[in-house]
Amino acid sequence: MSGMIQLDALPYIDAPPSQEMRTYIEGLIEEEMSRFEPGDYLLDMPMPHVEVSTMIKDEMERVAAGRACVPLDRSRFDLSHPAKEDENNAMAWNKCIANAKAQYNHQIIRQQNLDLLSTYGKDTWLETNKNIIAMGNQLDTEIEAAKKKIQELNQYRRHKQKRAASRLNQHEAQSKDYLMRNALLETELHRLDHEIKRTRRF
Repeated sequence: MSGMIQLDALPYIDAPPSQEMRTYIEGLIEEEMSRFEPGDYLLDMPMPHVEVSTMIKDEMERVAAGRACVPLDRSRFDLSHPAKEDENNAMAWNKCIANAKAQYNHQIIRQQNLDLLSTYGKDTWLETNKNIIAMGNQLDTEIEAAKKKIQELNQYRRHKQKRAASRLNQHEAQSKDYLMRNALLETELHRLDHEIKRTRRF
């Protein structure tokens, strides 16, 4: 019937293939592969097109060219004063003051974050670890359940195939018996036909 899976192997009762059979099968596979047209069946297929950002594209080109990584620009984190030629420039001083205020506010935020971490970080970390352990235990339970189902399925298949093995052996023995009887009957028919022809000649 169309769409049905035809099983031609019963792994729990079939004898493993001999080395001669393995060699024969591997030879058939190699022979079929040698007839592939073309040999490299991916040769004419275009490479997949992947959209990447300009930053990633530039970085991939840098790595491919073997160029060193450009260091991060940390100049905006420096608290510097105007250059000597700009010491009397109010705009240059205002820019330095604005940068200093930004750095000061950044440090305040960092200190606040450190205070929050010192106050609540330990409990949050312990709670996070507890959740991770619970997730791990849940996954372990699911894995064990899946393994159990696989084991039960394998045992069911083994039981079914073992039960079928006796019937298959019986049918195989009957088939061989019928073939042998047919061969004996055919031989006897040939003998009788030859005997009839010989009798008719006299």
